[in-house]
Amino acid sequence: DGSRFVVTREDASVDYIVTPDGTWAMPDGGEWATTDAPTTSIDPVPALGAATSVILESSDGEASNLVATVPRSALGYDGADDMEVTITLVDGVIREIRYETTVQGLAASVLTTLGPLTDDAPVVAPI
Repeated sequence: DGSRFVVTREDASVDYIVTPDGTWAMPDGGEWATTDAPTTSIDPVPALGAATSVILESSDGEASNLVATVPRSALGYDGADDMEVTITLVDGVIREIRYETTVQGLAASVLTTLGPLTDDAPVVAPI
C-alpha cells in the first residue's frame, strides 16, 4: 500500500514515501515534510503490459535491451501520446526500466532498478 523511492537530479536527491494517506519528501540533509507535489506511483512493470510494440535493441548473450512503446497514461502521465521505454534483461530477468519524460516542465530521466528485496519493512508515514 505504499512505496519508498529516491529522486536524483544532478547533485541533489529527495527521498519520498507515498502511502494512501499522503506523500512525504525529505531533501538531502533535510527533514521529512508533507507535500502536495504530484508524484507518479505507477509501477512500470505492469505498465509494460500496455505496450503497443516491443523491439530487440541489442543482446550480448547475457544482457538484452528491449524498447517498448507504451502509452503515457499507462505510466501515470497525462497525454495521449506514446513513450519509448527501455527494458534491460539480465539472464531473462528484468533488471532496469528507463524512460525520458517531462515533469512540471522539466526534462526527467526515470530509472527503475529491480533486484532482490533488501528492506521488507512496511511502508509507513515518516511523521
